[in-house]
Amino acid sequence: MKKFFLLLLTSLLIASSSLCDVHADIGPKPSVTVYFDDAPEGVYFATLLSDREVYGPWRKTEASEASEAVSDKDKAFAFFASYEDRDGYCFLGNMSEEMTGKGTFAWTYYPPENFKVAVYSVKEDRLYLSDICGREAFDSYFHARIVDGKLSIEEESHLGNTLLKTILRALATVAVEVALAYLFGYRSRKHILSILIVNLISQTALNVFLMLGDYFGGMLVWMILFPIGEIAVIVLEMILYIALLRKEKKGKLIFYVFLANLLTAALTFFTFFAGHADL
Repeated sequence: MKKFFLLLLTSLLIASSSLCDVHADIGPKPSVTVYFDDAPEGVYFATLLSDREVYGPWRKTEASEASEAVSDKDKAFAFFASYEDRDGYCFLGNMSEEMTGKGTFAWTYYPPENFKVAVYSVKEDRLYLSDICGREAFDSYFHARIVDGKLSIEEESHLGNTLLKTILRALATVAVEVALAYLFGYRSRKHILSILIVNLISQTALNVFLMLGDYFGGMLVWMILFPIGEIAVIVLEMILYIALLRKEKKGKLIFYVFLANLLTAALTFFTFFAGHADL
C-alpha cells in the first residue's frame, strides 16, 4: 500500500510540473463560441469585451490605434476601440469578420475568462451588449439573441452529454473486464461479484476523473491524466484482487489485471477521440 501511494504521488508531481508551464504556447487552447440565433438587420460585427486589459497575447486596444473608417470592418473596429464600458470591460483587438443573419463568432486563442459579448450593427450604428459572462469549461458555447433591444446570452452546456458518454464508457470497460475474466476461468459467483465491484469502483472513478480533466482542462490535460489514471487503476485493482481472491494464483491475477486494463485503456482512448469528433 505504501508503494502505491508513493507511485501515485510521484505521478501527480510529474503531471503538476507539466501543467505549471502554462505560458508555453503548445497544445490546444480554451475557446469561446457564440452562436447568433437572432441578430441585427444587415451587416454586424461581434467581439468579447474583457475585464482585463491584458489577457494572453491580447491587450487593450485604444481608439487611436483604429484605422480610418474606410470599410464597415474599420468602422466597427473603431467603435469597439472607443467604447467606454461602465464596468471597465475593454476591447482587446479581436473581432469577427462581417456577418449577416445567423452567424457564429469563435474566439479560439486565449479568449478572456470573464467577458461581455458586444455586437456592432452597421445599419443602426449602435452597440448591443450582453451582461457579464464567464467561461468555465475548456470549450464554452453560448447562444445570443436580441430581446427588447438587449443582447441576451444563454450558455450551452455539454456537461450532460459528456457525463452520459462517460457512464457508457465506464460500463463498456466493466463489460470487457468481466468477459475477459470469464476467459481466464474466473467464473464463480465470488469471482464475478468481486470483479464487478472492483471495476465499478475503479473504472467509474477513472472515467469521471478523466471527464473532469477534459471538461475543465481540455484534450491536452486529458492526455496527461490518462496514463496517470490508468497506472493508479492497475495498482489499485491488483491490491484489491489479491485481497479479495486470496486463493487464486497471484501471477495469474496480475497478468489478468494488466491485460484487462490494456484492452480497456485502448477502448477508453479510442472512444474518447471518437466522441470528440462528434462535437
